[in-house]
Amino acid sequence: EGLPNDFYLYFVHSYHAECEDKYAIGKTHYGYEFVSAVQNGNIYGIQPHPEKSHENGLKIIENFINL
Repeated sequence: EGLPNDFYLYFVHSYHAECEDKYAIGKTHYGYEFVSAVQNGNIYGIQPHPEKSHENGLKIIENFINL
């Protein structure tokens, strides 16, 4: 919530999880498309580092706090 559709986030490495599309809530395109955010019930996971991603990262952290 409160984030643009397309924005940059900080990634440290090139590893990423693979999962079924029904769990994907965010995808990233960097050379190819991969899942970068997942949700299953009340469990969430993200690949990038929001603490290093400036205003958009702070908004992601705020959204997690407000769940």
